[in-house]
Amino acid sequence: MEPKLNLGTEVEDIVEALCSRAFFADFVFRSPQYRKQNGQTKEAVDLLVVFGTSLIAIQVKSKQLDGTQGTLAAHQFTLISIRSHFGFTGGVG
Repeated sequence: MEPKLNLGTEVEDIVEALCSRAFFADFVFRSPQYRKQNGQTKEAVDLLVVFGTSLIAIQVKSKQLDGTQGTLAAHQFTLISIRSHFGFTGGVG
């Protein structure tokens, strides 16, 4: 059985880069934390964007891939398409 591949962090990187370009990096916060009454720390959302007097909360979801050639090739094509469309030439950021 092929190992599962979870690309959530990579997708979050892309969304963060897009938000940083659209809203400026100073207004984009990755994985803001809050503390529950019992002292446990939790992640509020994946990205929090300050936009004027509003906050935009973004929760990124990604589909776990099964590791087969076709699925991985389709995913790589999608990431390349997104990166080239928005002008990403190497790593995200």
